[in-house]
Amino acid sequence: MIRIKLKNLVLIVFLLLSGMTVLAQVSPEEKQALIDIYNSTNGKQWKNNKGWDVTNPKAVVTSWDAAKKTGWYGITVKDGHVTDIVLSDNNLVGELKADPDAFQALTRFLINGNNVTGELAEDLLEPLGELPKYMDEAPKVAKETAVKRVADAKVEKVAVADNATAVTTERKRWESCTRDNPNSPIVKNIFLKFIKYLVNAKNSGVPDYQIEGSNPPEFNALKPFITDPNPKITHFVSAFDPSNSVLTEMRFSFTGDHGEHDVWLSGSFSDIANVNFDIDLSGYSDSGHYLDLQGDYSEIYPGYKIYLKRFEVMHVDFCPDKLPVCNEKNRMILSSSSGLEALCSGQFIKATFYPFMSSADYSIAVLDSSGTTVYTGTYSGASEVYINALQPGTYTLYIDVMNYDSGCTFSVEQQFTVQSCGNFCASNNPNTVIVKYLYLNLINHLVTKMVTDGMIPDGYFPPQLSALAPYISDPNPKIYNAHFANHGEYFRFSFANHGSDYDVSLRFTPNTTVIGIDLSGYSSPNLVSTIPVLLNSNAMEPNHTVKHIDFCPATPVYCTTTNPNAPVIKTLFLNLINKLRTQPIGGVPNGYTCTELTALAPYISDANPKIYNFMNSGGSMSFSFNPHGSQFDVIVPLLSNLSITNVEFNNFVAPDMQATFKTTFSNGSVNNTVGKVKHINLCPDELYCVSHVAIVVDESGSLDDTEIRKIRKQLKAFVQQQADTNDNLGTNIYISLIGMSDSDTYNRADAIMQVKITNGSTLNQFNNWINSFGARYGQTGISHGSDYWKSALDKALSTSMKPKGVIMITDGCQTSNVTNLVNTMKLFDNYRNPANPTTSLNPNAPHLYVLGIENGFYVDSETVVSQRMAQNQDPNLNPALVAPALGTNDFARIAPVEHTDVIQTQAESRLR
Repeated sequence: MIRIKLKNLVLIVFLLLSGMTVLAQVSPEEKQALIDIYNSTNGKQWKNNKGWDVTNPKAVVTSWDAAKKTGWYGITVKDGHVTDIVLSDNNLVGELKADPDAFQALTRFLINGNNVTGELAEDLLEPLGELPKYMDEAPKVAKETAVKRVADAKVEKVAVADNATAVTTERKRWESCTRDNPNSPIVKNIFLKFIKYLVNAKNSGVPDYQIEGSNPPEFNALKPFITDPNPKITHFVSAFDPSNSVLTEMRFSFTGDHGEHDVWLSGSFSDIANVNFDIDLSGYSDSGHYLDLQGDYSEIYPGYKIYLKRFEVMHVDFCPDKLPVCNEKNRMILSSSSGLEALCSGQFIKATFYPFMSSADYSIAVLDSSGTTVYTGTYSGASEVYINALQPGTYTLYIDVMNYDSGCTFSVEQQFTVQSCGNFCASNNPNTVIVKYLYLNLINHLVTKMVTDGMIPDGYFPPQLSALAPYISDPNPKIYNAHFANHGEYFRFSFANHGSDYDVSLRFTPNTTVIGIDLSGYSSPNLVSTIPVLLNSNAMEPNHTVKHIDFCPATPVYCTTTNPNAPVIKTLFLNLINKLRTQPIGGVPNGYTCTELTALAPYISDANPKIYNFMNSGGSMSFSFNPHGSQFDVIVPLLSNLSITNVEFNNFVAPDMQATFKTTFSNGSVNNTVGKVKHINLCPDELYCVSHVAIVVDESGSLDDTEIRKIRKQLKAFVQQQADTNDNLGTNIYISLIGMSDSDTYNRADAIMQVKITNGSTLNQFNNWINSFGARYGQTGISHGSDYWKSALDKALSTSMKPKGVIMITDGCQTSNVTNLVNTMKLFDNYRNPANPTTSLNPNAPHLYVLGIENGFYVDSETVVSQRMAQNQDPNLNPALVAPALGTNDFARIAPVEHTDVIQTQAESRLR
C-alpha cells in the first residue's frame, strides 16, 4: 500500500480508476482521523457540527447533503473513502491533530478562516512549489505516468503525491479557486447586485409573493452561474424587526426540487442597500458546498449597521471557466455630449449602446494615433458612458462591457476623430488645457477641505488658487463665502467678497472628484457659463456654473514661474541629470537608483520610480522612470563633459503631459530645443517631508565651560545632519534656534526663526550662532540670568509654521512666575488633561522634549540622575512646583511637563 504523506499532498487529478477495490464504508482509520479532528478543535463549539456523531461507535460516515441536512457536515465520501474535508470558517479552535496517512483518497482539506495551530495546520496552509498553473497545461508524460501508476496498482489503493504535477499552483494548499480565477470578481459583482436588488425591494415594501418567481435583470444576469437547472426565485421568505423596521431575514432557493434554501441571510442588514457592499470569497470551495459569509460588516462601513449572523450561499459557481458572450448584435454610437455627431476638442464624448442595458460595467481605454493610452477608466452604469474631452486628433476606443441584464460580455473597438470646432473658443485655444487643469485642482481641493474641515475661512489662498490666479479676472483673488447651499446640494464660493453673489456653483456629489469639464458652453469670463463636469464615477453633472475665469487666455502663465515650490523641484532635477551625466557607459542598468533619484521620487508620478532605458549618445541623454518601452520620460542635451547649471521649463502643465526646457551649461552655452520631461510634477502644492523643529537653549551663568562646549558640539552635529538630509534626500526640514532670555519678555534679537537649513549660507548662519553661545553676555536679553523657559518657549510657538517638536536644553527649571509658565506648558501635547490624566489637554499641539544638563533631577525623570539632591541643597528649587504629596527629599527640580520623550522617563510628575 502506498500511504499519503499529507505534508506533500497536492490536489490529486487522477483519483481512483477502474480495477480498484470498492469499500462499502469509511475505514475505521479514516473515521478515527475525523474524530481526532473534531476533538482536537473543540468540535462541540463549531458553527456547524451536524452529523458528527463521534461518540457513537456504530455511526457511519456519509457525505454531507446540504439540502437535506444529512451526513457529516463538510465531508464528502466516494467509494468508501473520505475525499473532501471542507471546514472553512467553522470556528475550529486548537491544535489540529489527526493521522494524515489515514486518508487514502483525500483530494481537498479546507481549513482556512479558523483558529487552528500545529504542524498539520501549517502543512495544510504552506505554499506549494513551482507547478504548472492549469491542469490542461500539465506535461503529458506526467499525466501518463500517473495513469500508469494507478493502472499498475490494480486492486491497491493508490494516490498521486510527490510526483503529481497536474495541479493548480502559486496559491496556498487548498486555497479557494476564486483567488486566481479572473471571472470570480465578475460573478461576485453580479451576485451582490442581485442581493442588493432584493434588499432594496424589501426596504421599499415589495411583498414576498411578488418576488417569488420574478425575473428581474439582476437575477437574469446571475442565471448562467447558477448550477441548478432552470433556476428561478422560489421559497422566498423575509422578516423585519417590528421595533425598527430593519430587515432581519431573507432566504430563498433557485429551484423548488430540493425544498431548502440556497441563500440565507439573517441578522441586521437593511443597510446593504446604502453601501458598496463587498464579500470575501476566500472560503469558497465549489457550488455544491455552502459558502459561509457571516460576520459583522459594520466596522467596514462606518455609520451603517450590517451584522450577518448567517449568510450562506450555495449552487452559485464563483469560478466559471468562461463568461457567456452576448448573442445580440450590440452597437455603439459616439456623439458629443450635446448629441451632435461632430466630436469637438474641449467637449465630452458620449458612447451610447444598443440594445438598451439597464445595468453594465465598462472598461475603457482610448489610444492616440501613436498607440499611447490617453484615457482609461472602469465604470458602472446603464447604456451610456462618457469619455473626457480630448485634444484634436485620431483615436481608437476599446471598451469591454459586462451586460448584467443578460449576464454576458461583449467588446467594442472603434476609431474616431476629434476636431477643432470654431463655435466655441475652448475647442481651438491651445492654452485652455492649462486653465482647465488648474481649475480642476482648485475645485477638488476646496471640496475636500470643506468636507474635512467643515469650513473655509474668507481670504483663503491655497497653492492651487495661486496657480490659477493669472486667469481669474478679479484682482488679488482669494476664496470668499465658501459654503454648502440648499441643504448641502450645492458647493459655492467667490474669488472676491461679492456678498451673496458667487463665482462658482457645483452640484455636490459625496465621495467623488471632478475629472473633466465640458467647455462647449463657455463664452467669456464676464458672463456666467454653464459648464458640465465629469465625475470619477463617470456621471456627467450639468449643474455647474462659473464666471470670472478666462478659459481661453491669449497668453499662458506657467506654474513654473509662479509656484513657490518649483525652484526646489528644479534643483532636484538638476542634481539627478548631472549625476546620470557622469556615469560610465553601462553604468546605469535598468532598475538603477541613486540618492538624487530618491530625493526627486516624491514628485515623480510613476510608482516606485527607477532609471530604465538609459541611453547616452554623447549629444544627448535619455531615460524613463518605468519600463515604458521606447518612450522616454526625460531627454537632456549634453555638451562635451560640461555640467548643466540651469534648466528653464517652458510649458509645463501636468506631469502626464510632456514639457520642454532650455538647458544652460557651465560655459554659458544654451540649448533651447532638445530638453523634454514627463512624469515629474514640477509644481507641487506641497513639498515632501516638511517639518519644523525648534531648539530652545538655556544660556544662563550656571553653565560651566565644559557644558557649553558639549552643547556647541551637539548643536553643530544636529544642524549639519539636518542640512545633509535636506540636500541629499530632498527633505524640507526647518530649524529655529532660540536662546533663553533673562525675563518673561523675550527681548533678544539673535533668534534664528524657521529657516530651511542647507549646506552653505544657512548652515553658516546656524554655526555662527552656535560659536557665540555662552560668550555674548551683555547683549540685550542675554545675561547670567538667561534661563527663562516661558519667553523662549512662547517664541518657539510664535512661528507661522507650527513646530512638530520643541527641544529645550537646560540645567534647571525656571523658578519665577510659575503660573504663567504653567499656562505656556499647556500649549504642548504632553501636558495632561486634568479631567483625564491619561490623555493630553492639547493633543494636536507640538511636543516638548527636555534635555537635562549634567547632574541633578530634571523635569520628571530619574534616568539622568547621578546623585539626588535634597530640596534644601537645590539652588533652583521652586516650592510652588513641588506637589504637596511629595516628601522633603523626593523630587528636587520638577517641571510642569510629563513624560518628555528624549530622556526616557521612569517617574511621573504629579503636576498637571
